[in-house]
Amino acid sequence: MLGGKIGGDMRERLSKLTIGCAHIVSACLLFLAGQLWAEDLPADSARIRYEESLDSGLYGEAEVASKELIEIAIREGRHDDISTTQLLVELALVQRLNGDSEPALQNYEQAA
Repeated sequence: MLGGKIGGDMRERLSKLTIGCAHIVSACLLFLAGQLWAEDLPADSARIRYEESLDSGLYGEAEVASKELIEIAIREGRHDDISTTQLLVELALVQRLNGDSEPALQNYEQAA
């Protein structure tokens, strides 16, 4: 009888411990997923601002967003990547549309 009670207590404790561990694992996974999402957020936000500004003819704002995208790419170690070349072309485009011919030409040349 005494052995049965200890076994029951042990089962209950193990059950609570298992549930507690499951909650901890779930919380860790949610935290990690949030970190991955947060890392993509600045680039996504800058891309949206670039496209909306360009569509609205707000070339100065599009230039700021474009520069932000380039900075993010460089921080991620993508200085020689084809996508970074595309970002330079996009920057040159908004600079040209904004009447800034010299910086636009420099960025077109850098992208080539």
